[in-house]
Amino acid sequence: MTKITYTCLPGFVHVSGQLTRQCQADGRWSGKPPSCRGMWYMLPVSSAILPRHAIATYLLLLLIAIIIIITTTSTETVFNQHHHPNQKRKLDTHVY
Repeated sequence: MTKITYTCLPGFVHVSGQLTRQCQADGRWSGKPPSCRGMWYMLPVSSAILPRHAIATYLLLLLIAIIIIITTTSTETVFNQHHHPNQKRKLDTHVY
């Protein structure tokens, strides 16, 4: 009889079915086909990388960072539009 052995890809775990099946005399395979799922799918919410309260803080900080980047980029664009390309920028240096 022909025998086949399945394995889950790295990062996946076996959740159902048989990992080893045999071809029976009638040509059908024994058992049920195996099923694998990603390990991240198996994690309960309580053991996630970030606790739920930390996710809101993380998203807020991400939003603030995006706003700062957009504001900085917009200010630089406006600054460049008000200066002629051939005009050198004057930098003020203050020593305190």
